[in-house]
Amino acid sequence: MNIFIFLFSLLCTQNLWAFKINLDQSTIQLADGVYSTTATILNDSEGMIAIEASPRIRSYNKDGEESFEKEAENLIIVPSQMIIPANGEQVLNIRWIGPRDIAVEKAYRLLIEYVSVSEDKLKGIVTEKQQAGININYRIAKSFYVSPQNAKAEIVLQKAQKKVIKGQSMLHLSCTNLGTKHLIAHALDVQLTTKSNGNVLLSFSKNDFGGSINFLPQEAREIYVPWPSSLKDNDILDAQVVGFGK
Repeated sequence: MNIFIFLFSLLCTQNLWAFKINLDQSTIQLADGVYSTTATILNDSEGMIAIEASPRIRSYNKDGEESFEKEAENLIIVPSQMIIPANGEQVLNIRWIGPRDIAVEKAYRLLIEYVSVSEDKLKGIVTEKQQAGININYRIAKSFYVSPQNAKAEIVLQKAQKKVIKGQSMLHLSCTNLGTKHLIAHALDVQLTTKSNGNVLLSFSKNDFGGSINFLPQEAREIYVPWPSSLKDNDILDAQVVGFGK
């Protein structure tokens, strides 16, 4: 990092920045025998910018909070540090260097960070505000996957029950993706077997459960939706996911 920033400081001063990234493919399909893809970073600003790129392992906890702090071991980005001239571009090579045969799809974030170097820092003038002089000013985190042959999602609803949260009755759905591929759900269709009404089909939109859900393989998720008025307390005998909207 220090050498990189030093080289950058010799080349240019900080300018107004704007950059974007175009990803050729968001998934490497190992079954195709191709183990890399490319991305292009475009610098739309009038000055040079310094960029760092790193692949991170992506996961969610059961409440849907995403984490991608851990660096990937089997996925690399080349180059990982770069200086892009004004109105220029840089092509990145994203390479899978892990086993050619994996059992479960791997989920990542491609973290692209704009590294800011203050003009005062570059001129050798350090004020109280600019003591650090180096900041991560902007970041883009792109979704990326490495998928095995015949990967498939299998969303299983393991429990459905009533819970009261902050005085509001909610339907609590405990789901697990037992499959080998991720699935992004924008809606959820659930069939409940009840004591009083037999089979009941309920459909929930992403607005009901607070946004689209990315079910990563082998991960559990806890989903809460408002308690349907058609259900009685302690009425649920069984439950299953039967679809994901139209």
